[in-house]
Amino acid sequence: MENKKIVNIQIWTPYLIKEISEECSEQELKAQKEMFGYDPSNLLTENKIVSERNLILLDKERESTTRPEFIIAGCTIEGEAEVKKCKGSGALIARYSIFYGEASDYTGSYPDESGYAFDIPKSTDLVRSLLKYDNFLEGIILRNETKIRNAITEFNKINQGTIIITPYLPKALEYN
Repeated sequence: MENKKIVNIQIWTPYLIKEISEECSEQELKAQKEMFGYDPSNLLTENKIVSERNLILLDKERESTTRPEFIIAGCTIEGEAEVKKCKGSGALIARYSIFYGEASDYTGSYPDESGYAFDIPKSTDLVRSLLKYDNFLEGIILRNETKIRNAITEFNKINQGTIIITPYLPKALEYN
């Protein structure tokens, strides 16, 4: 772990950090998996991820004393409202949602309108891959739009899912 840069990531979606089966019936769990993309092999037990050049610390509490370099947030009415409150703060937030590429069915807002700089399809494996992708991590640490865009382009070429950079990214990077 020597010489690894620490990268602070906050996770604001229960789909990535909770055991939903404890909170719902078997029928509800089936619906969560089929309709809403819940993956029980999420990041629940992971507090850190080690990549080749970085140590990624996963903060699963919304009220944290450490400012994250990147936030992954779900798309609920409450979640979108929370992201909108962060708009203009410089927070780099990715939407993790079944509404990927589209407006939210809850509010009718597109990701950039709510303050999301990225849009990620609901895939735990894709999130894990992104959080291990050093070129992306280094771009967000530096807050360098060109590095971020190049990293996402490279990432999308080698991974099944496609991360969308929203029109809000340049605006988010204006703030520190």
